[in-house]
Order: sequence, then structure tokens, then C-alpha cells
Amino acid sequence: MKTIIFYGRTQVGSVVLSYLVAKGYRVKVIPEDDIVRSLCRFYELEIVTLDTMGEFDLFVCCHGEKIIPEGYLQDKKFINMHSCLWKYKGKDPINRYIVNKDTEASIESHYMVKEVDAGEVIARVPFTTPVVKTHGEYFNIALPHYYKCIDQAIRVIFGSVRSVAMVRINQKVKPLLEMWLKYYSQFFDELRVFSCGAPEEELKELQKQYPFIIVPVSDDIYSNGAHEAVFKAQKELLKDFDWTMYTDADEIVVPNLEIYKDLKDFMKKTSDQTPLCFGYQVYKLKTEKPIDYGNAVLNQRTHWVHDSSGSYNKPALSRVPCSWVLGFHKLTNMDDVEVRKAQDNGLYMIHLKYIDKELEDIGSENKPEKIPDKYRSLL
Repeated sequence: MKTIIFYGRTQVGSVVLSYLVAKGYRVKVIPEDDIVRSLCRFYELEIVTLDTMGEFDLFVCCHGEKIIPEGYLQDKKFINMHSCLWKYKGKDPINRYIVNKDTEASIESHYMVKEVDAGEVIARVPFTTPVVKTHGEYFNIALPHYYKCIDQAIRVIFGSVRSVAMVRINQKVKPLLEMWLKYYSQFFDELRVFSCGAPEEELKELQKQYPFIIVPVSDDIYSNGAHEAVFKAQKELLKDFDWTMYTDADEIVVPNLEIYKDLKDFMKKTSDQTPLCFGYQVYKLKTEKPIDYGNAVLNQRTHWVHDSSGSYNKPALSRVPCSWVLGFHKLTNMDDVEVRKAQDNGLYMIHLKYIDKELEDIGSENKPEKIPDKYRSLL
């Protein structure tokens, strides 16, 4: 989990601070007014100074009044947010915007250097306003664009994400776990296998090819004890990783390949904290042979089905701590209607549990779709 130092004030500063907290970053704050100070109390954030802020990944200044002394600045780690930087550098740019009866506005984020407002621009969000007469009128229009600007800036700065994937396995290790490890080792920095009695020799044999950490779990993973083990593990892992994922061995998460290059690209670009996967089950036609796990699996199947009940839409990938219901199919704050009516947000979960079950047996309420060619070589 990244650590960010936030320095700022006013309602605008509180908007950016709330964004950073909502995204799951570890935030320490240098407040400049009671508005930001009260948010620190509400979010239970640590208040620091330039001398006590300690180690951090990024320093974000939003409407801070003081110039940060050069001795504190670190290259590419201090950024400032500024309205209309391209034409109104320096203090109170909005006053000049108002006086000039300007209507072409922007929010920029830029790296902080010795010279004020002279650092490289990271992100720029342009927008228009009518002629405004007060700062309040301007910021009522500008506020949403601060969200966009800080979001774009952080994606650029934290473009390289660290991620960890977790899976449960019971007695049978191959072939599903081997497939899971082969696929996810391409996109995650660390893999963890929660073993509920899986054969140690088979796990150790797989470790030679796909390095992963074995986490023994005494109870079945659907028990409360095992659930708590996953909750605790995810919370601890998010202190060091940007993303975590938890699935079963027969669940393969993929992005929309028309939009994203791969799963890592999705994690870099999405603004969601816990995107809900749009679930698909893979079935066989009567004319298709039983699956041969020695060859590409999806190349042996032509159709998949989005379950009309929505029971396979799952919150598997997250950058904030999750509280799942027993079984991990939804979060505790989700109701069944929300899960069932989930919209396609560019993240899919391919379920292989019924890959040898005949499509003709699944019921008319589920309409089969052809598996797009882009996905057939994934597994």
C-alpha cells in the first residue's frame, strides 16, 4: 500500500484528501485549516509535519499556502495541484481569472521544483466556465475536475503496480491449480495458495516451476475460520501491495481485451476500488471432446454463458480491504439485486467448473455466446 503525504486546505483540499482516502492509500496529513483538520479526525488520519512525516511514496499539495523549502523536495515525489497553471502561475490564479472575465479553465498537477510553479506538468484537465464573479462560483464548477486531475496524475506516477493473487485448494491440485499459477504468474508479483489439506509433494513440485507461498488453513475455506484467515491476509498484504485478488482455482479473471492489454494494464488504468467481475461459465457442446488440460483449454470450447442469476459475478480484485460474505461471492454491503444486475465494467471472470458439462443441459434462461477469438489463447 502506497503512503501519501497530503498538504492542503479549504473545501478543494478536502475533496482531494477524500479521494486519496477512498482509493485506499495510507495517508498522513499536514493540515492548514480546520476543514482539513476535521477530516483528519473523521478518517482517523495521522497529522504530521514536514519534519515528522517519515518515509512516503508521494507528497500531494492542494491549495497549501506555504512554499515547501527546497531542502525537503525529492525528485518526482512532490506534486502540486494548480488551477489554470498554463496561464496564471503563482498565488491566487482565480482572482486573475475573474478579473480577465476568462472562460477557459483547467486544473493541472505538476512536479514541485525549486522555482514556484515551474515543474513538469503531469496531468491537465481543461474545462470551460461562464464568466464568474467569485471564487465560489468558479470552484463550484471546478471541483469535479480536481478528482479527474489527481486520478490521472496518480495513474501516471504509480503506473507500475504491485499485486498479489490468492487461491484456495483442497485435495486435488492438478490440473486446475497448475493452470491458475501459469496464468496469474504473468500479472502478479506474488502468488499465495491457501491449502486445505492439498498434497504437499504436489505443491512443492509446482513451486519449482511457479514460485508461490503456501498458506496452510486448518478448516475448509468455506468455514468462518478460513474466511477470517483470508480477510486478515488481505488486510496485511495491502500494506505492501497495491492490489490483491482472491479466487478459486477454477476462476480466471480477464479484462476486456478490446480496451486493456491484459490484467496488469487493467489494474494500472481502472479507477474502481473493487471492480465486480462479470461472470461467465464455459460449457461443452455435445460434439466437443472432454477437455484435455495438456493443451490450450479455451481453444477446445466454443461457447460460454453469462449466468442470468448473476451468481458468478464476483468481487475478486481489490485495492482496499474487503469484507466478503461466506463463499466470497459478494461483499457484505452488497445485496443480491446489485450483484445480479452488475453491469459490464470491463472485467470478466471465466469459470471452468463446468467445462465438461454439456451446454444443452443448462436451461433456456441462459443464452450461450461464442467465446471471442481474443480470449481463446489465454488458457
